[in-house]
Amino acid sequence: MGIAIPSECLLEIFEYLDRKYLFSCLLVNRQWCRYIVPILWSRIDELSINKNFIRTCLLLLNTEEQASLIPFNIMFPNDPKPLFEYTKYITHLRIYTYNLFNKISKFYGPFDEGGIDVFRAINCLLISKFLRTGDRIKCIEITAEQFGCCITPSKSLYLDCFEDIHKLIIHLLSENLYKDTTLASLSLNFYISSEEANILANALCKNTTLTSLKHRRGNFYYEEVEPLILALHQNTTLTCFDIARNRYGTRGGMGWKSFS
Repeated sequence: MGIAIPSECLLEIFEYLDRKYLFSCLLVNRQWCRYIVPILWSRIDELSINKNFIRTCLLLLNTEEQASLIPFNIMFPNDPKPLFEYTKYITHLRIYTYNLFNKISKFYGPFDEGGIDVFRAINCLLISKFLRTGDRIKCIEITAEQFGCCITPSKSLYLDCFEDIHKLIIHLLSENLYKDTTLASLSLNFYISSEEANILANALCKNTTLTSLKHRRGNFYYEEVEPLILALHQNTTLTCFDIARNRYGTRGGMGWKSFS
C-alpha cells in the first residue's frame, strides 16, 4: 500500500516544477488539479498570455460582462465554462496593453479602423476582470504603450483607446487601494492626467499595505503632481518610491525635492 504524500509536501514540490511539467501533473487527479491551478494562474505576464489564455478569460466572463460586448457582435467560444474562477488566483499581474492587443488580434483576427472599439471593449473588460476578481494580488505592473500600430490605420484612434484604458485602470486600482488588500507593489508605466492623479492620491492616503510605488512616462505640471506629493507625505507604509523617466518641470521637481 502506497504512502500518501502530505499536502504541504506536494505544494512545495509543485512550486519548484517548471510550468510544462505542471500541465502534465494537472491531469493526474482532482487533488493535484486543485493544488496546481492556483500556481499556474498566480503569475500573469506577457509569456502566459496567448490565444488559449484569451479564450479561457472570455469563458470566465459572467452574464453581465458578456452582455456589455453584445453591441460589438463578438463571437464567444463555445467551450464549456471553466471549472475554476482562475483569475481569483492571480498574485502577480504584469500587463503590456500592446501585447494584449496583439493576442486579442490573433484570436479574433486583425482589426480595421472601425474595429478599434472591439479592441477597446475586450481589453478594458479583461483588465477589469483581473483587477476586480484578483483579491490575492500582491504585485501589479501595467505598461500602456502609446505608439502607432500597423494593424490600426488611425494613430489618433489608437491613442484615444489607451486613454480610456488609463482611466479604467486608475479607477479600479483606487478601489483596490481603498479597501483592505494584499497589494504591496504597484508600477504604472503610462501618462496619468490631473484628474487621475487626484483619484490615485486620495486612495494612497487611505492605503496601509503598499510598500513600493513606481510611476514612469509622465509629463506633469506642478498642479498635477501636488496631490500625489501631499498624499505621499501622509502615507506611512511606502519604503520604495521610483519616479524615474518623468517630466515635472522646475516647480514639479522642487515639489518632489520637498518630499524627499
